[in-house]
Amino acid sequence: MASLYRSGRTEIRLQERRILVDGISVAIGARAFDLLEVLLQHRDRVVGKSELLDRVWPGLVVEENNLQVQISSLRKVLGAQAIATVAGRGYRLVMPVVEQGAATDAAAAPADTALRHNLAPERSRFIGRAHELAECRQVLADARLLTLVAIGGCGKTRMAMQLARQLLPAQADGAWFIDLAPLQDATRVPLVLGAALGVFEKPGTTLLDRLVQHLAARQCLIVMDNCEHVAATAGALIATLLRTCPQVRVLATSRIPLNLADERVFLLPPLACPPASAPAAADGFDAVRLFVDRLQWVNPEFRLGEGNARVVADICRHLDGIPLALELAAARANVLSLPQIQERLGDRFRLLTGAARNQPRVQTLRATIQWSYDQLPPPLQRLFRCAGMFAGSWTLQAMVAVSGDEADELEVLDALSALVDQSLVVVVPQTDDESRYGLLETVRLFASEQLQLHGEAAAARMRHLHYMAGWVESGVAKLQGPRQREWLLQLDADRENLLLAHAWGDETPPTDDCVLRLVACLQGYWRSRGTADLGYQVGMRALVSARDAAPSLTKAQAISAVGELAYFLGQYADAIALLKDSLELARSLGGQRQMAQSQLWLGIACLGHGDRPAARTHCAAALALARSTGDRAVLNQAILAMGVVHLAFNELAAARPLFEESLVLAHARGTPIHVGLSLLNVAWVSIGLGDVAAGASYLLDAIRIAQDIHHESLEQMALDAFAGWAALAGQSAQAARLYGAGQACIDQMRQRRQPAIEALLLPRIAQLRAALGMVAFETAMAEGYALDRRLAVAEARAALERADTPPAAPR
Repeated sequence: MASLYRSGRTEIRLQERRILVDGISVAIGARAFDLLEVLLQHRDRVVGKSELLDRVWPGLVVEENNLQVQISSLRKVLGAQAIATVAGRGYRLVMPVVEQGAATDAAAAPADTALRHNLAPERSRFIGRAHELAECRQVLADARLLTLVAIGGCGKTRMAMQLARQLLPAQADGAWFIDLAPLQDATRVPLVLGAALGVFEKPGTTLLDRLVQHLAARQCLIVMDNCEHVAATAGALIATLLRTCPQVRVLATSRIPLNLADERVFLLPPLACPPASAPAAADGFDAVRLFVDRLQWVNPEFRLGEGNARVVADICRHLDGIPLALELAAARANVLSLPQIQERLGDRFRLLTGAARNQPRVQTLRATIQWSYDQLPPPLQRLFRCAGMFAGSWTLQAMVAVSGDEADELEVLDALSALVDQSLVVVVPQTDDESRYGLLETVRLFASEQLQLHGEAAAARMRHLHYMAGWVESGVAKLQGPRQREWLLQLDADRENLLLAHAWGDETPPTDDCVLRLVACLQGYWRSRGTADLGYQVGMRALVSARDAAPSLTKAQAISAVGELAYFLGQYADAIALLKDSLELARSLGGQRQMAQSQLWLGIACLGHGDRPAARTHCAAALALARSTGDRAVLNQAILAMGVVHLAFNELAAARPLFEESLVLAHARGTPIHVGLSLLNVAWVSIGLGDVAAGASYLLDAIRIAQDIHHESLEQMALDAFAGWAALAGQSAQAARLYGAGQACIDQMRQRRQPAIEALLLPRIAQLRAALGMVAFETAMAEGYALDRRLAVAEARAALERADTPPAAPR
């Protein structure tokens, strides 16, 4: 059996046990690679499930879902169609592979390449630019800052990503991509870079100082994309890094040069087009290759030949080889023939040529979008301009609200359909039942510009903010009931719009509480997605903007929400200060529900700060108040909080009835998150009492819920609980491995373990380290740290399902 196989952009190295895509190693688990090796060896036939289980897990009794998990992992790397499922029989590797013997050392990339970058996989085939890539590589061999400059739509981002992939093997500390396009506030540039590098501000040290400390001795490439709208801030940051970090190189993209002393500017030209005299050789030019590739997205049967080569070449020339223009024109092929596209482009570009002699490419790109825009009747033009207000995609309901027209939903739907037909709006594929719509980024910028030119931007921003605030507020009941999972997925789809709505907060008068309503309603969402730090940042900004707002329960709720997020980040002093302010404000307004909410979290924050008496006092008071209000949602949280205090004090007998009561209440409310939290806490009590069977049962139910609702924080907590359970059950190596996976989640989410969990878990980990020995423990933990969170949780679930334990959770 050969040791090297190739399939398109993918290379499989059996001897090294590595998979490379475009020369970059892709992380994959050991079991998945074993499975791939068996499928490669027997790719001439269907391999039965029993045979695969025996070959990949020899001597072990393994559930079939483990096989499905590994097959899913392979498909994510090799492609959805790479492995065929033969119903009732097994699996077969169907992607074409070529045996090429052994990989040479010279061709091998570093073994840890996948751990040294955040470069996204290609969404479509990169075409052409060989000469430009070679020239840019040469520039970066001598210079430390290269800026790719061109108009929007010329392919700067794709060029930068491809260049970064080619340079990655030579970067000892990797390549890191930072997209600045979504930023509305230039001051967040260092935050975005810090987030990509895993570097964050600490008390007494500025974020810039932390970045410099992190990069001072590292050799890496930083790609800063879309710098134009934050050019001054981005340029200042880059200048500091070049001055203080001698082995850092920066590749920037921008519509304008950054005007730095050490900057080398590369003007990215359009793709090469065939001359009018040689249409027959059109397929040798990059613009034609790209245009044909995109035409085949619309019509997979399209082929370039003698009958269409001339018209294809003419279209590419008329569009000046600009990638975005080519893609927009190709999209027209669903409703127009190529000659019709050619005819409509001609008059428009002749008109603009004379008026744009100084900047022909800018005007040509504008014409590409303007051509479609000018064909719209005024009502459609106005709707298109309003679409420029959204970040990312949007729903029909959102478009109705932001348009501000008196038109009903069906009229807006008809208008959106017309814009889709004009290729100005795209339908975004979704897995749920609700269609979403979006714009290409350059088209969105054009629409936004038109919104400004027509004097409509300020009003549209306020409509956008008011809609998002009302929409999020309407989902609070879903977040507190059985529709939690559905609502969290809807929030995922609108995350960029939520952040954009937050950005409008600085423009609202003190009497407008929309941004405070957003903050108050979204704490649980940021927490569920492992982005408490992002929620905290936008929440603090909102509180500053609303400092002059009149006292209200909404303001108290928002302050409490930010305090809760500060707690999860381990910023206990800040959390206590915020929650005290919230408690006092709620008390002054007579809001008992909010008083209980603020006080229970104040108690938990005091626990983190080490003030145990205050923690007990506040949580007990919150529980008494919650019982008196009759509000089941707050009561559920207050019971959990009091139980957590007992858990931290190792008062297991006192904690257990509280967690069981919380579990019953959460089941009655139908809230998966609180069911999962209660199950985890009862599992910890069982582990503390040495009850292996009950601990496994509760923990397994909690993991199933966490996976079902994609709750990242709940999954992390489940990994910690599994490590404690596995240590108790004598599964030492797996306990250390998944403890490492849980620690990786903590680090990635930039959070702190909750004090009660630390009190229970860390002594067991210390015993585990002693039992295994330092080397074995660190090796197992490192393996787990490198494991994908979802695979780690699936591994824990499989281990618990193998445990012969009856259901123990009360229903």
